[in-house]
Amino acid sequence: MIKDIEEEIKTGQPTEKHYLKQVKPARLFYMTLQLFKNMVMCNFGYIAYICMILTAVINPGILTLIYPLSVFGYALFEETRPPPRYWFFMMGYTQLLLIIEFLLSLNFWKSYDFYADLTTFLSKYYIGLFVTEG
Repeated sequence: MIKDIEEEIKTGQPTEKHYLKQVKPARLFYMTLQLFKNMVMCNFGYIAYICMILTAVINPGILTLIYPLSVFGYALFEETRPPPRYWFFMMGYTQLLLIIEFLLSLNFWKSYDFYADLTTFLSKYYIGLFVTEG
């Protein structure tokens, strides 16, 4: 490599090996994207913890209290990372909440007598489920 640099200095022209070692802009962009993806995937746990805490702050309730409790009470106390069963439990719990909210937002519940009582109960006691008009 030093010989190549000396030859370039003497002749004033870049050598062929110099062209081979240059990184093309498209490749550089691809490498930058891969680096960014690896950084995000390496710190994905922290991103998930922040999202869980934000969910509890934005949508407070008894059912969303599980998120900060699980983050501060279990996940951050693990030596390296929480095991996969923790993530499966949290994904299943989140899916269950989404399914319950979806079912409660369906229009056919309005025809039943308990619908008004249910929406009052959910909003009065800060359960964490918000029934929207659908």
